[in-house]
Amino acid sequence: MSRQLHFTLSEDHIKLLRRAHVSWEDGNFGAPTIDSKRPYGNSFVEDDVAKILGWKVDDEAGPNGEQRAVAAALHQQTQAALQIVLVAGAMVAGEYRRTDPYDGRSWVRVDAPVLAGEADALPEVRKADVAYLRKEVALARSRSEEGSPDAIEYSVIAERDSRIVSVLEAVAERQRAGNG
Repeated sequence: MSRQLHFTLSEDHIKLLRRAHVSWEDGNFGAPTIDSKRPYGNSFVEDDVAKILGWKVDDEAGPNGEQRAVAAALHQQTQAALQIVLVAGAMVAGEYRRTDPYDGRSWVRVDAPVLAGEADALPEVRKADVAYLRKEVALARSRSEEGSPDAIEYSVIAERDSRIVSVLEAVAERQRAGNG
């Protein structure tokens, strides 16, 4: 399991997941699985990725070196993408972060709806919500200063969550002004 803490789920990831070949693996209790040899139907994965995403490629040579590298990276990223869509229960592109670095099921979307400019559609912002996020920012900042391998990820979490706190405080202020 990857300990990646942030992930941008793109429309490209979603297109690839929609074309994945899912079958049943009969080991132990059995489980659904994506065909590891032909995840998108053929064994030339980079070519399949290029076709699925509509890239222009040489008909005979297939994807060029740069396209192959990008295709391979996108394919590898489908592991996190699949975990996110399973947890979210929907295939929605956006920014996601894990709230627990040891639990692959703890992905949450961080760019909706507050950061998407839909603040008026939110329920009333509670002081407890803002206080909780402030604690999360402080925790992420302290972890980013520990010098651990995840320090950069925690630094990004602190920055992103502090922006969310700022937006929530602004929304709360607008709500108080509208009710006053």
